[in-house]
Amino acid sequence: MISGRPRHTNAAMNRTTHSIILAPLALLVAAYAAPAAQETPAPAPQASAPPAAPMTSPFLWRIEGHGAAAYLYGTIHLPDDRVLSLPDTVERAFSESGAFYAEIEATAESQARVQRAAMLEPGVDLDQYVDAATWKRIDARLAAKGVNAPTRAAIKRMEPWAISALLPTLDYFEDQMRGKAPLDKALYERAAKDGKTVGGLETVAEQLAVFGAFTREEHTRMLADSLDQLDAYDAKGRDLIEEMISAWRSGADAKLMELLDDGFGTDPAVRARMERQLLWNRNQLLADRMARKIKAAPATTIFFAVGALHLPDPRRPEGLEGPALKEFATKKGLVTLLRERGFQLTRVAAPAKAAAGGR
Repeated sequence: MISGRPRHTNAAMNRTTHSIILAPLALLVAAYAAPAAQETPAPAPQASAPPAAPMTSPFLWRIEGHGAAAYLYGTIHLPDDRVLSLPDTVERAFSESGAFYAEIEATAESQARVQRAAMLEPGVDLDQYVDAATWKRIDARLAAKGVNAPTRAAIKRMEPWAISALLPTLDYFEDQMRGKAPLDKALYERAAKDGKTVGGLETVAEQLAVFGAFTREEHTRMLADSLDQLDAYDAKGRDLIEEMISAWRSGADAKLMELLDDGFGTDPAVRARMERQLLWNRNQLLADRMARKIKAAPATTIFFAVGALHLPDPRRPEGLEGPALKEFATKKGLVTLLRERGFQLTRVAAPAKAAAGGR
């Protein structure tokens, strides 16, 4: 059985981590692209993990301007109890909001579209793109996490990019098969139940186009790199997703951007394209659509929830000049982009009792 509770470690991210694993969009796809729940029987309930200490500085910003107010919350797309438990400041902001927008609509139709896109053509499986040794490594990793044979066979029919996204999240596979939602989807469903206006900032097709910008051969190489990286982590007793959660829960922009810097592989060409596709191009689109929604409904407080890596600006490398400096100047986080669109953004501080570790 899958534990659903990753190992704990505070080691820093290393330079070999691959973007297809760490990118917030990849995690969202992993949550949506898992095989249908009926393929795996529901396991017996497990004991809950001890409650985590409160987040002292969640990635929550208040947006003001153009006669309106809104909130921007940087999330992580996982069904982990430490992620799903909202800090007091986030709970209040969510409760007072009359509209909610995630990256995409968290509907059954959206999930079905992602699942269809994640599958190879009928009659095709991964054997046509990877050698037997590579599939053996994937299958062994799935089996070790308790994924049954029929579900492993279904995963073998998935696109290489979808498998790359799925592998690091296997500690949550049983949770996903039982229908436990990642944070963004859980917030979307709760907002809909509460009667808030709900929607997505992007379409499923727009998100999937990010992966379509790379060839299947490139995705196959990324899959092999991802396996190497996961094996290296295992050999050192480290846990990739646990380190991501630790960085996110710290609430520190510097740690978040360190994780981003470490998260786009070692191939310079692929690194640059992946980074641009996953973050900086999408940030411009997200900022434009947020701005339009805020201006269109000034009487409604809107709560936006997007992957936390979209919020900060990247760290500027030393020695940049000329075209490289000009290129870097186009890489901006949502906080900066919304300010450029005439809004004032203020980080919402955690209450003193939470900062002190109590409730």
